[in-house]
Amino acid sequence: MRRLLTFSPWDEDACRDAVRRCVTWNLGDAGAVLAVDETGFLKKRRMAAGVARVYTATAGRVENRQVGVFLAYATPDESRALIDRELYLPKMAEDRDRCRAAGSAMT
Repeated sequence: MRRLLTFSPWDEDACRDAVRRCVTWNLGDAGAVLAVDETGFLKKRRMAAGVARVYTATAGRVENRQVGVFLAYATPDESRALIDRELYLPKMAEDRDRCRAAGSAMT
């Protein structure tokens, strides 16, 4: 699965849009809400895109981590679906040398 997602040409934004349409069509509910979640991912490498040394409750100490922000659609009957995602890239993403060293597409 990782190889498929990494090396197959596909448009993740178009996929996200298709999932969003499917979710709102099948789960559409006037009482639904959008829930935003920020999640930190511990990282061993400092040079990955968006990685910074910050305190993280997951580890209980300062560690390298990335932050992902996720948007979920939730209905009153407890149906839920993830409909958007984004990797948080702080100011350090403007450091072109660091982006090249990380092998980032932002170079």
